[in-house]
Amino acid sequence: MPWMLRRILDLPVLAGAVVVSVLALLVALFQIDARSLWFDEAMSVRAAHLPRDQFLKFAFDQEAFTALYYTFLRGWLKVGDTIFLVRLPSAIFAAGAVGFTFLIGRRLLGPAAGWVAALLLAVHALHLQYAQEARTYALAELAVTAATWMFLVALDRNRWWAWVAYAALVIVAVHAHFFAVMVVAAHALAFLLRSGERPWVGAVGAWSVAAIASWPLASWLLSNDQTRGWIPALSPIRLLNVLGWLGGANAFSSPAAVRLFAVATGLALVAAAVVAARMWRNRTEERWPWILLLGWVLVPIVGGAIASVVVKPVLAERYLLIVLPGLALIVGGLLVRARPGVMRVSAVLATVGILAVGTYTVTGSEMKKPAFDEAVAYIAAEDRPGDALITEPGWQWVPLEYAMTQAPERPTLTRIVTNPVIEPPEDTMERLVEGYERVWLVVVDGHARPERHAYGYLHLLERSYHLVDSRVVHLVGVFLYERSP
Repeated sequence: MPWMLRRILDLPVLAGAVVVSVLALLVALFQIDARSLWFDEAMSVRAAHLPRDQFLKFAFDQEAFTALYYTFLRGWLKVGDTIFLVRLPSAIFAAGAVGFTFLIGRRLLGPAAGWVAALLLAVHALHLQYAQEARTYALAELAVTAATWMFLVALDRNRWWAWVAYAALVIVAVHAHFFAVMVVAAHALAFLLRSGERPWVGAVGAWSVAAIASWPLASWLLSNDQTRGWIPALSPIRLLNVLGWLGGANAFSSPAAVRLFAVATGLALVAAAVVAARMWRNRTEERWPWILLLGWVLVPIVGGAIASVVVKPVLAERYLLIVLPGLALIVGGLLVRARPGVMRVSAVLATVGILAVGTYTVTGSEMKKPAFDEAVAYIAAEDRPGDALITEPGWQWVPLEYAMTQAPERPTLTRIVTNPVIEPPEDTMERLVEGYERVWLVVVDGHARPERHAYGYLHLLERSYHLVDSRVVHLVGVFLYERSP
């Protein structure tokens, strides 16, 4: 047994990365298909299934900043489009980010910090939320983390192949999500502050190639508005919420939890800044890793805040998923510096325990997205030939339709499309509901019930029909109206 133990403890570095990646993947796969696809995910699937010409127009004209993910998903879904298969790539990407976090931590701060940082990231609620979501954010997280690791390799070895690999990963990261460019800016800042020899030719060459390859995307972003009003304007409350989510508060609905996690995130960053400042004053070589990690976290936050004030709101929690590996490395590095050893172990266990609570919440029922699958099952059990269906808001038909394609028993319904932009809702409804004896109304919002002030045609339904049945599942209200005699 002792020789086996020594062999386990002497595992090569890459084997260690594989181990933490596999463990992170197992966590990400837990209940990954327990929740219905929500609108953005269902739109990803719908876009991936579009005919070639329509797909190219959608991916490279309307959604160019995530075209890389759509292109990948289009090929991947040839395997199948069940909830598990749709979300599986994100889980794999997120697990890969954990592996690279381990490699970076081991190189910058030592083996213990690498293991702790990887563990913290694997059980972080925000990381896990997007590891179980069919969107581009986990891919961006992986690409940014891999690019950062290759940046370190290129700096150490200064070989042409390392700089080429770094440039390629930067291009992938930026095309996975445009916010990745801010992490590249953090690389450049750390490069300038690095003591000793700096390989200018390789670094500038890599950044130049990446900039040229990414210019079409930059040009597209400058001429298109992708925030579309859904990102709130920057405010102290907004910034507090962002910091809270980075700490893991996305798993909790309490404002107090958001404030608590925001304070914890802020304290970690301040502590890291103090460590870096002391090392800078003492001119120790250990200062540079902290500069790189602080830049990794702070440049996207500060840059996003400045852009939100000067240009338009862009500081969204999901966009900042790319800074989580850097934050995990900062916290991991701080924890392993704690003295004495008992305090160090206790601090690590306490931090992991707190994050694990969020992990359970994210994968459990409390964090479920709208329960379209339950709504479809209820409708399928009660519908009749000739029934009509209305979704409110209208665009929620996309995830509802996907849930119908996945249901063991699919309802046979005629969809009624309301378009208040073209004509008043009441006129639309009077024209469209004529001839239907029964109308299903599916409401998807925070109240899961029809609101008279929100849906102007509700009084028309109540005048011509009467409510005969209803069911409210998580964030979805299903209401059956039957024509009055």
